[in-house]
Amino acid sequence: MKRVMTCGTFDLFHIGHLRLLERARALGDGLVVRVSTDEFSALKGKEPVQSYGERAAIIAALRCVDFVRPEEHWDKPAYIREDAISIFTIGDDWSGHFDALSSFCEVVYLTRTPDVSTTKRLTDIRRRHGRVRISLPCRLEANGIAFWGTLVNLSISGASINFEHTAPASASEEAFALTLASIPELGLACRVVRQEGLTCAVEFVEPTGPQLLALEELRAKHAVEG
Repeated sequence: MKRVMTCGTFDLFHIGHLRLLERARALGDGLVVRVSTDEFSALKGKEPVQSYGERAAIIAALRCVDFVRPEEHWDKPAYIREDAISIFTIGDDWSGHFDALSSFCEVVYLTRTPDVSTTKRLTDIRRRHGRVRISLPCRLEANGIAFWGTLVNLSISGASINFEHTAPASASEEAFALTLASIPELGLACRVVRQEGLTCAVEFVEPTGPQLLALEELRAKHAVEG
């Protein structure tokens, strides 16, 4: 029996996931899917919207999947030996990264479905549904004095990003005049668009694609209900 293995987070399951798994199954006689646990996802710097249990249940319900196992660590050769895997496969966005596994089994990189990804889906959803409440520290400057505030709302419109923040309670409303706000880890500064008391709206000017993606990830990480 020629067993095939693939692995991934499989968050917010979409057509790209399905097509990859169907093509993976066609490579052999049985497909083993390693779904990243919540703990391992955190080690990879990811924070799935769905829990491991939900993601694994969805994968297990697919006709093209024969076995579902947890992916709990980086040691893929151990998984290959455990399930007697003949072929390891993954999307071609990882081309070259797993060539070393060829000493344990055949390695196949499958072409990804274009313009489909969980990250893109999250971005589209947030853009369509507008502003979400978040809690994220940001560096502020008012009257030449720098301090930290809390970014509490964020919306994306076209190439510009708008957010509203609330200054610390120690700031005097009469003396408060925001001149600069930034999120240091992104290197993004912005201009004031509107100010009402201690709450201001500011606008980032022409952020780069990587900065937009990084800000989306920050927003997802710091989002709170409400």
